[in-house]
Amino acid sequence: MRRSLLVLVLLAGACTLELDHAVLPGPPALRLDPPALLLAVGEGAELDLLYRAEDGSEGEVAEASWSVDAPGPLAFDDAGRVRGLRPGLVTVTATAGGGASGGSCPQGCAPEQPAGAGGLAASAPVMVLAAPVTAIEIAPAELELALGHSAALAAAAALAPEGDAGTGAVADVTAAVAWSSSDPETVAVDGGRLRAIVAGAAVITARAGDLWSNEVVVTVAEGP
Repeated sequence: MRRSLLVLVLLAGACTLELDHAVLPGPPALRLDPPALLLAVGEGAELDLLYRAEDGSEGEVAEASWSVDAPGPLAFDDAGRVRGLRPGLVTVTATAGGGASGGSCPQGCAPEQPAGAGGLAASAPVMVLAAPVTAIEIAPAELELALGHSAALAAAAALAPEGDAGTGAVADVTAAVAWSSSDPETVAVDGGRLRAIVAGAAVITARAGDLWSNEVVVTVAEGP
């Protein structure tokens, strides 16, 4: 499990705020890891389906059915392996099967299948591009919002150059990355759309596969 430690230094080192994010208790749920993928045509990757129990513990789901909303750009199998066929954006969904609905595993249930996972589902965007992605950048680099207001960030992927080209193309991947906020109770983010909830600051990032974007600091002011 990836744990991120964010340190914000304010007033030239006079005040340091540390935020340590872990998986917290909550309703049982599934998630795909990585939460988003950017693949080149012909490139393959694997998605892991993870189950989070009420106590916050996680385990891998062994039995699931997989589907996509638009099969043309992507080949996939029942093990979560995907491969890019042609450029396009699809949503991959995994639905856990066979798990028990309670806190025990009945006779015939695979021991590695988390009890309670059966019937739950998780989805992730997968975008297939003409060339491999070398970096993800989100913009603007910093933003200030009034309390209760909203704004939008955009994510761009730098593609590897083809042939003798000095630089590669840039693709809009705003809808194909997983967005996260260091403090979602201050600034919530969904698909790049920001919402200022309370006064404070949060750092927004985007991820696809093993690639992470730059950090964007969003400050929420108390005034109108």
